[in-house]
Amino acid sequence: MKDNPPELSIETRIVLIRIWSDGFENKKVAGNPQYNSLQLFSATMLPDTRRTLEGLTLPVGLTYKKNHRDVLIHILKQIEKVNQVKQRYWGNEGKVIPTMARGLA
Repeated sequence: MKDNPPELSIETRIVLIRIWSDGFENKKVAGNPQYNSLQLFSATMLPDTRRTLEGLTLPVGLTYKKNHRDVLIHILKQIEKVNQVKQRYWGNEGKVIPTMARGLA
């Protein structure tokens, strides 16, 4: 169930966060195949409303594929923490601006 969006001022910036993940085969571990497959998670932040600025992509998680669900849940909980409007510093503009983030599905 989605919550009601907060009242936003015209100055509020909304940063979109896109989570991406991919699995890949690690070096074969003899005798323990559950550790042969890794899952990498990254988050791309898109700060511009026109999405014309290049996004910033950061690695946010690396785990064995067998337990990647727990890591994804942890990442989503961390993104949830920045959903509230707070004053955040924008270095390229040299000022503090009300900002919130939203995760993309």
